[in-house]
Amino acid sequence: QKILGSRLPSSTREGYFYMIQITPEIPGRIKMGFSTGVDARLSAYQTFSPSATLIDYWPCLMCWERTVIHSITRQGCIKVTNEVFDCENVEAVVENAKQFFALMPLLGQGETESEQQG
Repeated sequence: QKILGSRLPSSTREGYFYMIQITPEIPGRIKMGFSTGVDARLSAYQTFSPSATLIDYWPCLMCWERTVIHSITRQGCIKVTNEVFDCENVEAVVENAKQFFALMPLLGQGETESEQQG
């Protein structure tokens, strides 16, 4: 029985959590968020900031986005706007993200064994 049809709710949509350095003039200023197309998101930022660069990205569910941001920016980051932060140590924030995603379920693998049994 399909209540929602073939479309998944947007909160369970798979994509990527990305971190973009907006401009090298402010090295600690990073934009982070969810996107289903990281290349397109970077290109969009490069239209107004040609020197914007992709720092890193990880497979992510849309519903994880806020939790990731709150978790990895707890220390050493100041919120500038919605998803833009000034961070004292970008490498530390990247490491926080790596640790966060290491604890999360793998995506794109189909159902987990416990989901198949449950």
